[in-house]
Amino acid sequence: MSFVNQIPETRGAFSYCLPSYSILSPGWLRFGRDLGGAFPVGATLAPLVYNLRAPNFYYVGLSGLGVGGARVPMFEDIFRLTESGYGGVIIDTGTMVTTLPTVAYKALKDASSLKPAE
Repeated sequence: MSFVNQIPETRGAFSYCLPSYSILSPGWLRFGRDLGGAFPVGATLAPLVYNLRAPNFYYVGLSGLGVGGARVPMFEDIFRLTESGYGGVIIDTGTMVTTLPTVAYKALKDASSLKPAE
């Protein structure tokens, strides 16, 4: 049985921290009741969304993107998982790249170019 299919047995929640390659500290992986106070201030939970067409992937609901605390303007349903199982947002910790729909990428790029470097 895959990890994704076992998540409901852990009360539907897990959390992990993967440190940078350059940091010599251990990461962690916690499940269900063990989550307790594991979240930093300001962190929120994003429930996993089940997709019958792709049951072995981690889908999450995403309502938008932000840059520097400001929401990037774009259609709200651009990341929506349809009832027929198309679209949506997959979280894949084994992938080193992020892909976005072209419209979302352009909006994020435009918003990022407007923010001054810190």
